Amino acid sequence: MPAKRFMAKIIRIGTSAGIIIPKEILKEKSLRLGEKAVFSIVITENDRHALIQKMWGSMPDLGPFVRDKSDRMERLFPDPHPKDKKRVKQVSQ
Repeated sequence: MPAKRFMAKIIRIGTSAGIIIPKEILKEKSLRLGEKAVFSIVITENDRHALIQKMWGSMPDLGPFVRDKSDRMERLFPDPHPKDKKRVKQVSQ
């Protein structure tokens, strides 16, 4: 079932909140009062940008992110001539 975007008004229902869904949407999606439905909240590009700026603002002196891959490189490509020969196990045949 394809997603349908629409604006909804948030209203107070006791101490909770709810949204008003247009009658046309209810009919189109075959929804009735009392049924359960799954909704998603869309984060707009402006909201996403503000969130990133807020997170980045908490560490203003932090430079660009550089991934440390040194542990992977050592596992994938072990040094064939280790400097510490005592640590190398000798395999006898």
